[in-house]
Amino acid sequence: MDASSLLAALQRETNEKRRVQYIKELRNNVRRENGRLQINRPTKFFTLLSKILSTDTWNIRLECIQLITDIYPSQSAYIDDHLQMIIQSLIINLAHSKANIKTSAIATIHMIMKSTSRIQSLLDMLAEHGVCSTIPNLRLECIAALPVLLTHDFNQCDMYDLFYGLMVQLQNDPDGDVTTPMLGVEKIRSLIGEQQFNFYLKRLPNPLRHCYHQLTNLHSDPSSDMALNDHQYYSLPDKSNGDSRKEFSH
Repeated sequence: MDASSLLAALQRETNEKRRVQYIKELRNNVRRENGRLQINRPTKFFTLLSKILSTDTWNIRLECIQLITDIYPSQSAYIDDHLQMIIQSLIINLAHSKANIKTSAIATIHMIMKSTSRIQSLLDMLAEHGVCSTIPNLRLECIAALPVLLTHDFNQCDMYDLFYGLMVQLQNDPDGDVTTPMLGVEKIRSLIGEQQFNFYLKRLPNPLRHCYHQLTNLHSDPSSDMALNDHQYYSLPDKSNGDSRKEFSH
C-alpha cells in the first residue's frame, strides 16, 4: 500500500498487531524513498501521530517514535510547522514505564532540537510541559533528561524558564531528590557561562534565589547586586496571556 492508504488504514484499525504492522510498512516506505514520506494532509498526519503517542500501547508508540526519527530531518519543515503537537506528545513519553520508550523519546527530542529552526520554542515547551508539569512523575523524568538534552549546541539559547522550573522544584520538594534538579541547574550554568547565570539568579524571586544559595552554600554580600530587597520586581515567565514576561513583587 502507498502512504495515504496505510495512514487511512492505521486511522481505522483498532487491532494492536495490525496497527504496529501498518506503521512498520510506513517506515519501510520511508526507507525506500530515502527518508521522505508523501504527506498530503500534514495536520491530519501529525494529529494521528500525536494521538498514538498519547494513547496507544507501548509497542505502537515505539514504532511511531521511530517513524518520526525516520522522516526527520529530510522533512523537518513539516515537523517544525507542527512542532508543539509532536514535542508535547514526545515529552509525555519521557515518563513512560518502558525504558526503551523513554530513551527513544529523549533521542528523538534531541535530534529535533539539533535541526529545528524553532529551538527556542522547543526549549520553552520543555519548560512548560516537562520541567513545570503538574504531573509529578513527568516533571521529574523531564528534569532527569535535561543533562542529556542540553548540549553545547544550545549555549546561545535562553534557558531561564528551564532554570526557573528547576528552582521551583527544588524549593517545593526540599526533602525529595535534590541531586537530579541540581545536575540540571549546573548543566545550564556550564552552558551559558557565569555572567549569564548570575543574571538568571538576579531574576529569580528572593525565596528561589535563597534556596539556590542554601543548596550551594553561597552567601552573597548584602551590598551586592545579588542582595535585592523585598520590594524588588522580578521578571518571571507567564505563558498564559501570550506575554512572555510578567512582573511579580515580593
